[in-house]
Amino acid sequence: MSMRNILIIISFVAGMVTEPFMIISIMRSRPPIGWTSLALISVGSAVALFAVLGFQGLIGNQQKLHLWLNYFALIVIYFFGVGLVAFILDLIKLRIQPHSVFFLVMASGLGLGLYAIKLIYRLW
Repeated sequence: MSMRNILIIISFVAGMVTEPFMIISIMRSRPPIGWTSLALISVGSAVALFAVLGFQGLIGNQQKLHLWLNYFALIVIYFFGVGLVAFILDLIKLRIQPHSVFFLVMASGLGLGLYAIKLIYRLW
């Protein structure tokens, strides 16, 4: 098993284990996270990641860009683990709330930003 696969598994399991601690902070946020906020969070995280890492590519720092892409890929996997457990637990209780899909939305936005960067990175 490669080191990359081990890191992916560790990130996913860590997200699943730390879900109770992560979801409590989202549940207690003021103002509360609403359904309309989730679209802004998804698009905002994709655009923010694209802007921040895009500057590394623009200045020609390909080595750091590649390193940061790998770090953020692990963060996306971690958020997906947290979001998956939160969603499944609320689905079992039959009470889907905005905070139960927050981390899934965040992971999808960051993943979309990473995918866009990787597409452009391959074109350079």
